[in-house]
Amino acid sequence: MFRPNTLLVVGAGASYDAGLPLGEDLIKSIASSLRFSQIENVYHVGKGNGEIYQTISNYGGAVKATALAKLCTEVSRSLVDADSIDSYLNDFAKDEDRRFCGKIAIAHTIANAESNSLLKIDKRHISNSLDWEALSGKWYPKFFRILKAGIGRDKIEQIFDNVRIICFNYDRCIEQYLYYALRNYYQISPQESVDLLKKLKIIHTYGIIGGFSIDPNTGFSNYGCHLQGIELIERAKTVKTVYENVEDIHKLEDIKSEIFRAEQAIFLGFGFLDLNVEMLKSRSQNRNLKAVYATGYKIPGPVEGVIRNQISSIFSGDKSEGLSDFGNIILRRDCTSRMLLDEYSLLMTN
Repeated sequence: MFRPNTLLVVGAGASYDAGLPLGEDLIKSIASSLRFSQIENVYHVGKGNGEIYQTISNYGGAVKATALAKLCTEVSRSLVDADSIDSYLNDFAKDEDRRFCGKIAIAHTIANAESNSLLKIDKRHISNSLDWEALSGKWYPKFFRILKAGIGRDKIEQIFDNVRIICFNYDRCIEQYLYYALRNYYQISPQESVDLLKKLKIIHTYGIIGGFSIDPNTGFSNYGCHLQGIELIERAKTVKTVYENVEDIHKLEDIKSEIFRAEQAIFLGFGFLDLNVEMLKSRSQNRNLKAVYATGYKIPGPVEGVIRNQISSIFSGDKSEGLSDFGNIILRRDCTSRMLLDEYSLLMTN
């Protein structure tokens, strides 16, 4: 098990391990999906995604559909200069229709990425399980092994006692892996696995495309499900912008509370964008924090000091000095998420 009050902060780099797109590739995919064409004031699907186009065409009547199609093409063109899809939507926080177009594209793109990821399930296969061999070198198995260390079948209810997760991704990669890993290792039923997962606190800062659930008849999860029409619209509503998160006082307070109470923090695949760092900053200095571990895979050397200061500011509250000793921060520019967990697992559990 992890030591008490362990906080994982998970970014896009962690989901990349399962084959989902990083920020720049996600922006390109979203821009491509919204690249509709205009011929004599009439909009057509063009090079965009047909399912998104059809969903928009059937939404709100002909006049509204035309306006949304026009807006989608504008979004597609302007995303070329966006730092991230989150920051782009935040820059247009008061433009409800533009946010609608962006969220539709996010939900569709992420669902498709899930269905093509290493965590997908081949529902034709009798085993109804993950490809454990393909996942063996990723961070998910290592994370699960740390979680279950010392947790026998009779203590399974305690497996998530010491861990909380703040996740900046729209996907359900963590839930998907743990759901099947719990079933596979402990040989429990689908419902037992779902019930255990409910004990793990995961705060999805930008929402999650429709939550995580299973079909009670088959045990299959809704990870990578095909989205179109009304279902696509409903899933898009669960995506949240930075502006909407600021408006959601309860979620923001929950995030800051977890930052304040953490005794150790582990940043996996987190990009340290200013918007995301600001969301994490505690209002009071965390005096119980013993160590911070963070991946900074392939970041340029000169940036390391900036990231250390950002990490310090997250936990320091209104104290300008931040962490009193930078030795408390282990930032590895040569480590992937799996490598970080491999090298420091003994320190993280003792």
